[in-house]
Amino acid sequence: MAIIKRYGKPDLFITFTCNPKWKEITENLNPGESPSDRPDLVCRVFKMKLKCFLDDIFKHGVLGKVISHVQLETAEDIDSLISAEIPDQTVDPELFEIIKTCMIHGPCGILNPNSSCIKDGICTKKFPKEFNPHTVATFNGYPHYRRLDNGRVVVIKGNQVDNRWVVPYNPWLSKKYQAHINVEACMSIKSVKYLYKYVYKGHDCAHVLINESLDHDEINTYLDCRFVSAPEALWRIFEYSISDMSHTIIRLQVHLPDNQRVYFNEGEERVAIDCAAQRDTHLTAWFKLNAEINEARQYSYVEIPYHFVFDGKNCKWKVRQRGSDKVIVRMYKVNLTSEVFFLRLLLLHVKGAMSFEDLRTIHGTVFNTFREACYRLGLLQDDIEWRNTLTEAVATRMPKQTSNCFPLY
Repeated sequence: MAIIKRYGKPDLFITFTCNPKWKEITENLNPGESPSDRPDLVCRVFKMKLKCFLDDIFKHGVLGKVISHVQLETAEDIDSLISAEIPDQTVDPELFEIIKTCMIHGPCGILNPNSSCIKDGICTKKFPKEFNPHTVATFNGYPHYRRLDNGRVVVIKGNQVDNRWVVPYNPWLSKKYQAHINVEACMSIKSVKYLYKYVYKGHDCAHVLINESLDHDEINTYLDCRFVSAPEALWRIFEYSISDMSHTIIRLQVHLPDNQRVYFNEGEERVAIDCAAQRDTHLTAWFKLNAEINEARQYSYVEIPYHFVFDGKNCKWKVRQRGSDKVIVRMYKVNLTSEVFFLRLLLLHVKGAMSFEDLRTIHGTVFNTFREACYRLGLLQDDIEWRNTLTEAVATRMPKQTSNCFPLY
């Protein structure tokens, strides 16, 4: 969410799924084997395809140059990259076969009421969609793509389906990679919050019922277990990354004097406290940096990591040599009603502070609390800072957290 706060919402949401029928897989199977018998082969091929896929997007710019704050705003922009229609078989038979094989949803509903996407009799993916003569760019969620009622149909599992069942795709990517590649235009940050939960939701789970005798003890024999499929197991054995980020997110500590976090093993509390007292945090090291280097005083706390690098071993800031374009900085969230919140607020505005007392010193007057210093600096005299806080919450928190944040003001 720190990336979104800096660069704005994404333009595209893309999912890329392995196709077990790729020739790189099928041509390397031993007699009698199927792709499910060779998760090692499937993982290696998909890893290579994924690297090529990402190079096409980020290095070769097949979907456009990756530039911050350049967005898909009109229906024409969306139509230039995304289609949700069955291709003309006579014009492009290869693309037609790919879309027919990989990009048709279901069918579900009355055509297949037992489909896995059906919940309470309704498709959770909201298929079939409505016919649309034109793409409509909404401002909340995904757009309504053009789906002409032009009579084009394909037969899937004995059922005729039309454009209402097509999963949005990019023709160039689908044709090159011959796989399920869902390409969606993002009109809000909702997709990012979905992606965050998708990546960090934890491991897949399975319910296991152990049946050893006729005298069933359903409580003791019913287990919740982590489920690891063969491809995931091989992916981890090969040490392929589960997720990657384009930028390094630097999280700066915010704490009151002598209130920094201390981590320790049980029984080693005193040693940990003594060590923490001798080591600087990001914040206290920033105070020392300002006292030692005049150049650093022109930057606020959140600006420092763009120009200096924190040396964790020696607990001090050093001049950054390179890589500032791939760095995004944020401070840890804090309790909105505590004194540390006002310390955090000062750190966003005050430059060159050399101590906690220096932060509380406004125009030569040392205030007793950070809250009083904020008032004297004019940060709390109107609703602007509260609005900024809510705006930050909207960008970085989940809906329920944002709702709970609002009544505090």
